[in-house]
Amino acid sequence: MENDIEILKKRFEVFPAVTVTMDEPADKENGLWHLDLVQGEKRVTVGWKREKGFGLSETSAFKQVVYGEGWEHVTTSLEGAFMKAQMMLLN
Repeated sequence: MENDIEILKKRFEVFPAVTVTMDEPADKENGLWHLDLVQGEKRVTVGWKREKGFGLSETSAFKQVVYGEGWEHVTTSLEGAFMKAQMMLLN
């Protein structure tokens, strides 16, 4: 059975302009999953953990992430993560 981040990955794979890569943790039940979405110069990184939900951060040529910063946006909802990631890629 697919988890929420695997479903999110499939939703973005239908967009030809978005490059999608996923890093699975060694502990697939309790680990932190990462999904990178790249469209042009924009990049959205999505983290997901079963008990915590989603965290999203954006980088671009003009905005860099500093190591140790928390997520810019958090949600427990798959739909919320999908909508927010789309907005981050398009704006």
